[in-house]
Amino acid sequence: MKLFDLLFTRKPKGTDALVHIEDIIIPRCFRSTRPKRWKMERVIDYYKAHGKVDKPLLVEVITNESGRCNKFLVTDQYTRYLVLKEMGVKRVPIKYSQSLQDIHKITL
Repeated sequence: MKLFDLLFTRKPKGTDALVHIEDIIIPRCFRSTRPKRWKMERVIDYYKAHGKVDKPLLVEVITNESGRCNKFLVTDQYTRYLVLKEMGVKRVPIKYSQSLQDIHKITL
């Protein structure tokens, strides 16, 4: 993680990393629906008041052929993703749905 991110990015509790929003993949089942507007407004209000979302995005790591993680599949907190994208945030907080040790065991 870069020094700038450590010093100037506000992260919710439980954040494992900050990643570029372009590295996030949204499953088709999420893309086919839109959260209710009141849910979006609740997250927007929290973001405006605190400068961060209240929870990180829960993601599953997608690895390439060499075993390096290069993309992240959202498994929960889709509403927060939409709000962060709407607010123009470039780096988003994530929490891995499984530990990195488990991911390395799977890829080896």
